[in-house]
Amino acid sequence: MMVPFVSILWLINSSVLRLCVTQVYSGFAWAVFNLCAGLFIWDAAPRENRTRYIALFAGLSALGLTLGSLIGGDLGPFLPQISGSYYLSIFLLSGIVKLVVVAGLFRRISEVRRVQSYKNHRTALWRFTTIYASKLVANNLRSYPSETPPRIKLILLCNASG
Repeated sequence: MMVPFVSILWLINSSVLRLCVTQVYSGFAWAVFNLCAGLFIWDAAPRENRTRYIALFAGLSALGLTLGSLIGGDLGPFLPQISGSYYLSIFLLSGIVKLVVVAGLFRRISEVRRVQSYKNHRTALWRFTTIYASKLVANNLRSYPSETPPRIKLILLCNASG
């Protein structure tokens, strides 16, 4: 849901500092999108066809990127200018199309595996961090020799991670 606003943010920026902030936002938005898309394919694809699905996704993404660039480049002169530039018109059109696609597909994509739902995001974050941290500590404590006293193991663990 963050990606469509990247194109639209280019319309309202006029200073170099704002453009730099927009680029940082763009980097985070695209990184989150690519991570989520990759993980979704990893979870949704059956193990025996996973490589094929990932390759298909990469190929279709490259095709979409190429076609979008070619169409956008050819479409520019036919669009009305915004502040004397066709580029801003292309950014606006790109943002609107991305927003329509995201809004249309948002409800159709669902989790493919069984997960526990949480009503409160803080509870989910707290459970994840405490479970992850406790498993990490338990695994690291087991890696020390059995004759090491537990208190020394904990001190060694804290010094190694900090």
